[in-house]
Formats: sequence, structure tokens, C-alpha cells
Amino acid sequence: MRINLCITVVFLLTITSNAQSRKNQERLTFVKNSEKIVEAKGWCLSYKTNQWVENRNAIDYQKVESFWVSHLSQNFKWIQFSKLNYNQKEYYVFIYEKLSGEYKYPYIKKDWIKENQTHVFILGKNQYLNLKNRISKQDGVTYEIRTKLKGFITDKYNSLGGNYSYNTENILFKIQNLLQNTTYKDYCLSYNSQVIDGKPVVRFKLPTECGYSKEKLDKEYFEISLELFDKILL
Repeated sequence: MRINLCITVVFLLTITSNAQSRKNQERLTFVKNSEKIVEAKGWCLSYKTNQWVENRNAIDYQKVESFWVSHLSQNFKWIQFSKLNYNQKEYYVFIYEKLSGEYKYPYIKKDWIKENQTHVFILGKNQYLNLKNRISKQDGVTYEIRTKLKGFITDKYNSLGGNYSYNTENILFKIQNLLQNTTYKDYCLSYNSQVIDGKPVVRFKLPTECGYSKEKLDKEYFEISLELFDKILL
């Protein structure tokens, strides 16, 4: 009798310990999205001619045809800011889509395969508010935002579907992974705001790995009117 009672108690305790409610992991959503910048002038002081070279939505030392844009690290199709909440904190995401690619045979640089990539660069609330404040100053000083929270998704394997789909759901999945597991590298977004020929403008470069010295934005940058840049500020 005592043995049966002990077995019953152990059985009931086992059932109780396993009877836990199921909780879904917090799912990220964008609570606000800005408009998109779809055009900016890319300027570069050519090391060959010492002349300024202008390209649409791309930076290079020479005029580039559309087929070559995917070879350039500094190019974009659109840019926007989005806001989200995670673990009771506000984050702002600098998002941009660009062209990229790789050679099928890299050792002999043959058969370039083009792809679309959407990059995310995540700012904390204070970093974002500092950005807005400094942009409004128009003081010509180049600032940088530094973070380890940067990544991208690609349409290279879009046909496989699921986690490889090139869509907003997987952008959010990438952001959540970054917030949970930061990279070991630091990435920097450099920008300034100033008045040129009586017109307020914003100059910036797309985020890159941080160097040993701050970007000066004196030899290459994207340039857009302050009025247009304001449209992506939330």
C-alpha cells in the first residue's frame, strides 16, 4: 500500500511539473515606417582626374553604367527608417536595399551573378535622437553612429522559400537575431548637415566597418536636400 502511494505521488508530481503553459516568443513588428528616399547624388573626387564625379544612387571615381552598379559597395535602391519595440525598448532601424553580387568563378572573375540585398543598421533611441538633433544643426561637422547591430538578407536563395524568402518577415527575423546575438564587428554610419550655396543639404555614406579614423566625408559621399532627408526621419 505504501509503495503504491509513493508511486502515485511521484506520478502526480511528474504530471504537475510537465504541465506548463506554452508561451510564444515575442514577435517583432515595425510600429512605424518612414517614406523612402529613392534618389540621391553620389559624389566622388576621382583619384585619376582630381575632378568630382557624379552618379545616381552610387559612389565611384568614374561614371558608371547600370550593369556595373552591383559591383559597388556604396549604392542603394531606396532608404528608410523604421521603428520597433523589443524587450520594452525602442529601436530605430536604418534600412536600405542595394544591388550586390559575386562571381560564379571568383578566382578568374568570370560570370558575375547579381543579387538584391536589404541591409539593416540598428540604432538605440538615444542614438536616433542625437542623429535628428545633429541633422537639424546644419553645422557641417561630420558625426558617426557606431553599432554592432548590422546585417542583411539577400534574394539569392529566394526560390527556396521559407527562411530564405526575400520579404519583410525575414528582415524582422534578421533584426531579432541581431538584437539577441550581436556581431563582434563595429559598423559606422557617417553623416553631416550643412548649407551649400544657400541650400541646406545632408551628406552621408552607407554603413561600413568602422576604421581607425572617423570618415571626413570630404572626398566621397551621397548628397540630398535636407527637405528630402527629413522625410525619412520619424
